[in-house]
Amino acid sequence: MRKLLCSLIMYCSFLSAEPCAQPADSLEYYQKRNELQTLKNEQIRTAIRAADELAEQEFYTEALDLLNEISPAILREDSPDTPPEKKEPAAEVIWRILSGADYYYLEDISKSDTSDQEARDSIQVLQEEPFALYGKASLEFLPRSVYIHSLKPSVYIANNRTSVGAGAEFRFFEKWVHAEIYGKAEKQLMRNDEFHGDSKDTSDLLEYETRLEIQNLHRDGLIGFSAPFSINNRIYRNNRPGRVSLRDYSGNPFVEYTSGDFKKTFNTGVFWQYKDYYDRDTAIPDSNSVDSLDVYRIGPTITANMLFNRITAGFLAGFLHERFTQSNTIDMRNEYELTARIRAKINELFLVALAADYLYNHEEYDQAFAFSITDTVYDTIPPGIIIPSYQSGELLFPTDYSLFGSFTKFVPGIEITPSPFLLLSLDMPVSYRNYNAVDPVGDSRFAVTQYIEENSIAFEPQIGLRIAPEHFDFRIYCAYLHENIYEKAYYYESSNRGIRTGGALYWLLFDLFALSGSGEFQRKHYEKDNRVSNNASVSFSVSVKL
Repeated sequence: MRKLLCSLIMYCSFLSAEPCAQPADSLEYYQKRNELQTLKNEQIRTAIRAADELAEQEFYTEALDLLNEISPAILREDSPDTPPEKKEPAAEVIWRILSGADYYYLEDISKSDTSDQEARDSIQVLQEEPFALYGKASLEFLPRSVYIHSLKPSVYIANNRTSVGAGAEFRFFEKWVHAEIYGKAEKQLMRNDEFHGDSKDTSDLLEYETRLEIQNLHRDGLIGFSAPFSINNRIYRNNRPGRVSLRDYSGNPFVEYTSGDFKKTFNTGVFWQYKDYYDRDTAIPDSNSVDSLDVYRIGPTITANMLFNRITAGFLAGFLHERFTQSNTIDMRNEYELTARIRAKINELFLVALAADYLYNHEEYDQAFAFSITDTVYDTIPPGIIIPSYQSGELLFPTDYSLFGSFTKFVPGIEITPSPFLLLSLDMPVSYRNYNAVDPVGDSRFAVTQYIEENSIAFEPQIGLRIAPEHFDFRIYCAYLHENIYEKAYYYESSNRGIRTGGALYWLLFDLFALSGSGEFQRKHYEKDNRVSNNASVSFSVSVKL
């Protein structure tokens, strides 16, 4: 539901760039659409028409969600075109085979900002071998049982990782209660880098998850509810940055209203999560773990999605409170989020769009800074500072302070559609960061300035071309980045200029066979030391559904 704001993700955001993520959503959408359009039911046809409107404007995720949420009760209804006597379908077995290759090349990565454990969760890719040649086979068994909905074993084999997993889904009480269990065992070959020395080693992972949901969405009227709850446990043989054992408890109960024509949806709920990080330490007698960090989150959200004749609009408002109960630095964080997007089709040729995001962060810290005592340090202690502890040649400065600020982004854009299958786009995102910076220990020479993000303003215009007949989607894009950091703190990344270009492709054949690929190249120039960095990523895969 939420994404942590950490500078590492900003540096290597091209690994999950939106243009590269769309085709997978498109593929799943068309597969689901083709599956449902064979059913002769007017409500299903209405839902497909609404989903098509979303898909036409590239909201594939929302379109797929709409189709996935069609009531099982609706799917069971007989239509006038369907014989009244209908046999229950036999058990079905679906094989999915996937093979492909991934490669990344990174020069512009800063690890100095990843001391927080949750930020380290985002840097797993840095420890993997940059080239991966993989194959995956999975089986989905649909027994058509009253209680067992599906069984899903799978195996994944690559030059840098091997894993075996299995999952099962159950439904009870006329499908009001959904239950899922999942488990995976993985062995991964780690690369040579500063995280683990000069020699390669392996990372062993055992993961299992249980999910329970009580729901009544789009079944008995226009108002539905859902109360999901999940427990995830990840156990690593050896903890390292990005791979730390944890237990994750989360839930997101919500109430949803959907109009009869599926064109208006309003959702309100509360997200909560508790993450318990722990270090496995066999050196401590009679102990299996040592707490390293606990994170608790809770916050309400309100979303609205509306389809009109030529306008698609979506809104989100949310608040998230985070408390770090075992951290020796940050105590808590409050995050306020507002998001709006509107797309208006002027005529058959032009479409205008506007997306706006506002994020406000407030963080509270309670920590201590320790420094070794020397004669020079004694001479630089400002008058009025009280030294509460002195032991073994150290000065300890406990301090409380707050950090706050906001991130605002506007993305106006225009799309030109010369033909139903051809689209030209121009997006002009402008982002503005405004955060305070504080010196928590006074104006001494060893004071370290603290801040959440660099204060900056950035402009990144992007042009794109898309060719998208049904079952085929090809796009290329090119962007120019102009970023000014106008207030530099103690540590800073200099203002920079850069270019980013890439593309993505998927092709679905016969509803069974699919090709997909994506790639991106990014080049940045930093004014601070006249440094130039290059980043690149390439991915290709072939999948078969039998």
